[in-house]
Amino acid sequence: MMMCTTPTASNQRQMDAAFDALAFVRKNGAGLCTLIDALSAEDAFEALCYLHAQGDSVAPNPDRVEDALMRIVTSLRNEKTSGIDAAARVARFEVDTALRWYGARLDDLLARFSKHTGP
Repeated sequence: MMMCTTPTASNQRQMDAAFDALAFVRKNGAGLCTLIDALSAEDAFEALCYLHAQGDSVAPNPDRVEDALMRIVTSLRNEKTSGIDAAARVARFEVDTALRWYGARLDDLLARFSKHTGP
């Protein structure tokens, strides 16, 4: 006898969050990469590369996608003002504005994972 399993609501929420994160990277990854490069945030770059590589996956691992998002968010949050100012001078674009925009979007995406939301 063949058994069909239906994903639980929590699992479906995790998968939906992972797909949304990957869609964000497909759409906005180039700009995020420019920001990460300007800040020389190597850990964030590796995490972004992982997310980019998962972009066409039909079954991404939600935990790994969440971890990669968290690595990027943590890296961006830990930037010092002096590093942001220096990056802006070198990159010649509004690093501070980009940092706030991408940070807010990534925080929103991260909040969709069950570990970061209520029951």
